[in-house]
Amino acid sequence: MQNYVGEIAALLAALGWTISALCWTTAGKQVGSLVVNTVRLAIALPLFLLYGAIVLGEAVPLSASPREWLILGSSGVVGFFFCDLFLFRSLLLIGPRLAMLIFSLSPIVASLCGWWWLEEHLSRTDMAGMAIALAGVSWVVLESPRRRHPAIVGQHPPARGLLFAFLAMLAQAVSSVIAKTGMQEMASPVAATEIRLIAGLICFVLLMPIVGKSRACLQVFKKPQVLKVMIVGSIAGPSVGVALLMFSFKHISTGLAMTFISLTPVMIIPFSVLIYKEHVSLRAILGAIIACSGAAILLLL
Repeated sequence: MQNYVGEIAALLAALGWTISALCWTTAGKQVGSLVVNTVRLAIALPLFLLYGAIVLGEAVPLSASPREWLILGSSGVVGFFFCDLFLFRSLLLIGPRLAMLIFSLSPIVASLCGWWWLEEHLSRTDMAGMAIALAGVSWVVLESPRRRHPAIVGQHPPARGLLFAFLAMLAQAVSSVIAKTGMQEMASPVAATEIRLIAGLICFVLLMPIVGKSRACLQVFKKPQVLKVMIVGSIAGPSVGVALLMFSFKHISTGLAMTFISLTPVMIIPFSVLIYKEHVSLRAILGAIIACSGAAILLLL
């Protein structure tokens, strides 16, 4: 079991991301994606401060070098800020299942980043895995809305929603590669995650007054039902989920860890059916499986 500690951590991280995606969709419909983005990091930060003070001996990882703060902070800006800006908006526009399905392509882009950044070689098997994963996602994205749900008459999923999900996927892949680089000398994945979270939160705090959402963020704390959902999502996603992912980076490759994260759209299907009463066609289920299979081929063979 100890030999698979990295894989188990990444799999649990995928489950955490699944739960958080559902929470963000629910809360976002009531208060908006920008507010959810900011408040969930504000909720998560005290958890890291408490853990750092009790377990690591410092609430804020000031012992990290300026280089580690710069690299991990940059990863946080790309991952927690830009990635989540796009992802949360896509969750509201096209729903958690489709958004997370496109998001599951991040292992492929992470591999491409490794090929470009680290001069890693892409074999024919790698290219075959990419093609299979892209085919699976395309099959679902291009499905007629009438076939996804006979009662719905309209066009294909909003182009903006698909674009935002794609940009979120790109940002997540780049962020993961940067994070792995910054973690090479850090002993604690939790401390590394805290640095990334602080950088992302600063960006949102600066953005909120510009877009006139500061008051809306404060009002969330006066809405118990929304706040409960956001607390669950904050613990599952940016706290436990991301920390587990960073932990897995120390034991397995970035691409392999992201392969397990790509299982999120498969995990989210039963929740979409039970919670949102969404009609999930056989084509959608097969497309999700094909997409994840392609990512697995790319990174495991």
